[in-house]
Amino acid sequence: MQLWFQTWAPASDQSVLAPASRHGFSEIVCGLDANEARYEASRCYSCGNCFECDGCFASCPEQAIEKLGAGLGYRVDPARCSGCSACHDQCPCNAIEMEEAR
Repeated sequence: MQLWFQTWAPASDQSVLAPASRHGFSEIVCGLDANEARYEASRCYSCGNCFECDGCFASCPEQAIEKLGAGLGYRVDPARCSGCSACHDQCPCNAIEMEEAR
């Protein structure tokens, strides 16, 4: 997938118990401490949730997308939207769904 929006932060490595130390059904992947978990969360693309990157706004050739302000998202003017899907195709977190007009 060739996204215009990238995170260059590498994933954290989680230690794994050596085979000789494994007993029963206990966890073998040791997990993350609080700092590592915060770091991993900051790498998230927030899949399915818009984080207002303005990519849809910038890619719309019909200027059908209106910014509503910080934390308020966007509104699409159906009278201007041609259904070209430029906004959908560039969205890094899949927050835009294309539907047939009713």
